[in-house]
Amino acid sequence: ELAASNSGNSLYRVLNSSKLNIQESATYITAPDGASEPAIFVNNSQLLVLGNDIRITGAVGRADVAGQNGGAAIHATNGATVSLQNANSEGTAIIVRGGAPSSGGVGGPALICEGEGTSGYIASGEFYGGIA
Repeated sequence: ELAASNSGNSLYRVLNSSKLNIQESATYITAPDGASEPAIFVNNSQLLVLGNDIRITGAVGRADVAGQNGGAAIHATNGATVSLQNANSEGTAIIVRGGAPSSGGVGGPALICEGEGTSGYIASGEFYGGIA
């Protein structure tokens, strides 16, 4: 399981026409509580998630800060390409979940795609917004 310090930085930042492939099954990527960045940030680059039992989760709002929003799991922008699919039809789903908020906050989105030329291909998976 991959985790980061509570520095507010993404676990993965895929920038400048680069490519990140996540293809190892049973991979769990979780942003630290209270992080201001998504678990995976993709800017003008490519993200390929291909496997089984891969879970990507946004940051949970810190319990000691009222009204803190949950973080996004994946944020793609500026011409980024995101592709998500199970390695085989019998495999366990890819699960992308936004972070839950602290009391009074708003749950984070599972996936944000924004900006001209940004695209996503979702062949399979389960997506959930952050729930209090």
